[in-house]
Amino acid sequence: MIFLLFVIDKILRKEGGSKFVIITFLFSFSLLINSNGFFAFEDVQEVLIFLIFPISYFSFYYLNKNDNPYKIADNLLLLSCFLIFTSIPFILGIIEQTKADNIEAEIYGLDDKIMVGFFKHPAIASKIFVCSALFIYLYGLNVKTKITKLILWLFFAVGSYCVYMSFTRTGWFMLLFGIVFSLVYKKKVKTYIFKVIPILFILIFAVSFIYNNNESVQRRLNGERIGRENSQVDETDMLTSGRNVLIENAISSVYSEGIQALIFGIGVKKSIESNDGAVAHNRFAEVFQYGGFLSLILFVFYIKAVYTEIKRYKTNTYIYSINILFFILLIISFIPSHGFPIWIDLLFGGTLATNRILYEQQLKLKNEVTV
Repeated sequence: MIFLLFVIDKILRKEGGSKFVIITFLFSFSLLINSNGFFAFEDVQEVLIFLIFPISYFSFYYLNKNDNPYKIADNLLLLSCFLIFTSIPFILGIIEQTKADNIEAEIYGLDDKIMVGFFKHPAIASKIFVCSALFIYLYGLNVKTKITKLILWLFFAVGSYCVYMSFTRTGWFMLLFGIVFSLVYKKKVKTYIFKVIPILFILIFAVSFIYNNNESVQRRLNGERIGRENSQVDETDMLTSGRNVLIENAISSVYSEGIQALIFGIGVKKSIESNDGAVAHNRFAEVFQYGGFLSLILFVFYIKAVYTEIKRYKTNTYIYSINILFFILLIISFIPSHGFPIWIDLLFGGTLATNRILYEQQLKLKNEVTV
């Protein structure tokens, strides 16, 4: 906590009170204020988890602001490759997945075990594999050396396989969106005609082929499970895997506590207790439940502040493209889940810092030439 206060003080002094810094810490500490009158350990834990991204961003920036930004990108590439490399012992069967992962596979009729690796849960693993694979993919598009490009393509292929085997709809969608994004973002008309459109057709055909020829994929996408075919489960509950009920319970638990809870929320501990140990699986609903309308409004401003921070340091590089993509993926992950895992918060923070350093160095060079 002392280190955290030191970092906050240093950032505020260096940044001169920028909107991003102010809104970030206003939102994070609003989660400590709730209708219970005091914060529990769980509230502090939630704040610390949230602060990983901004601390990663500013740490990468201040520790490397005078270095070559492309060397920082190389280190982030190594991190992405390492995160995917950790899956190889599980793919080769050297390390076995847990029984819980095997049960998860059986309910969809999947012959193989779901890929989780060292990352505890399929939802967490899928987002780590997705963002790592897409970072490698966009980095690899700008590599000239054939052997390096081949190695990166192999890592991307392994990462994509891990995303598929993590068997989460959010992970699948994020991967497909990232590939399409990389194909269409800032491309010329000629490139669309001769490269983008043919690849999109191949991609659509591949996805259709997998769906039509794999019952496990069909079950997963439709929310169906083996042994529950004839049960009286609401279709919406099935498609959302019960998330709609969790979100409704989260919102109603706040409304039932009165006006003070609506403004300040009921805190993390009481939120989990009110939902029988479950969370809402929607970041907006979770924030509202934890910190009421106060935190929810600040959270929306925080999201806007992140986007503004990205646009503020716009460069014509693949690093900037990765920042835009990661921001969109972050928003996507907020809807059916809790956002990015810690490893991807570190990766995103590092990427944002790298682009800022690159922007400032380019601007400095431009000014020196002008003078």
